[in-house]
Amino acid sequence: MNTTVMRRLFHFCPPSHVLENINNNQLKVSRFSDCNDPFELAAFSLKNKNVRTRHKKWLADTDKKHGLICFCRNWRNPVLWSHYADNHRGLCLGFDVSPEKYVDVRYASERLYPEINSRNFLKHIGEDQMADIFATKFIHWSYEEEVRLLITFETEPENGEICFYPYSDELRLRQIIIGPRSDISVEDIYEAVGDSGIKVFQARLGFKRFEVVRQKNKKLWNYR
Repeated sequence: MNTTVMRRLFHFCPPSHVLENINNNQLKVSRFSDCNDPFELAAFSLKNKNVRTRHKKWLADTDKKHGLICFCRNWRNPVLWSHYADNHRGLCLGFDVSPEKYVDVRYASERLYPEINSRNFLKHIGEDQMADIFATKFIHWSYEEEVRLLITFETEPENGEICFYPYSDELRLRQIIIGPRSDISVEDIYEAVGDSGIKVFQARLGFKRFEVVRQKNKKLWNYR
């Protein structure tokens, strides 16, 4: 009997291809080299020239072997909808996940390993430190409340190849939230998920606070 306590996390999606991916029970895997933070995989000090040289090769090799899927701890922040759901036109997907594989991003004001050099590079930059390296970001990103899943590719993807990660018992889609400005209809979503028991609702902008909230009036939901 599985007694794992699941954790609810949220993944924001732009409208393009989101219904296709829901229908195929999969999430797109992001590549570190395509992320919007230029300091991805560079959370440690690079003041040493030799370290910068080694890091450049390590960065290229790591990007070929690993990708990531990004989640957030809540869905109400309007900035997240703006940045990751095409200015509120997309969807937010709520997943129940097995927490042991998911890493909360650590937000830091200073770079890691200030004394790193070419001799101790592998001591600091290796598989044992990967959780810190791939999940440490500058403190100004903390509004995202991000949680990450590191994906290790079985085979190295071709240049430009899009990779996907399947839903499973450890990644269960439970909730779909329609963005305040989305043209995606409730019927579109139910056609994609079928009779799965997934909760679907429309979101709107809050009246009292700077937040996104549930639209309780179902007459105002997106219908065809």
